[in-house]
Amino acid sequence: MTRRIAPSMFLATCLAFVFSVALAPLQAEASHCSTAAAAGRWAYTYTGTIFTQNGPLPAASVGHFSADAAGNITGSQTRSVAGNPGWRTSRPRPA
Repeated sequence: MTRRIAPSMFLATCLAFVFSVALAPLQAEASHCSTAAAAGRWAYTYTGTIFTQNGPLPAASVGHFSADAAGNITGSQTRSVAGNPGWRTSRPRPA
């Protein structure tokens, strides 16, 4: 029984080492996040469920936004909650 466990433990240890070495550059790159790095034009969609006291409601949205290097966001979205549509436009607040 001991002989069968040893190769499995060796394989698990090797795999853990390989994954830790492979993920190290991702962790190093994550430290360079900034609003300037996220600046640009973006689009998104989402679907899901909103749980209320009266029961679940289906929800969906599609939108787009622009972010500048200072962190200001401008954009709009169209959404539907329980089949009722809605629109929203966002602009930065004046200084």
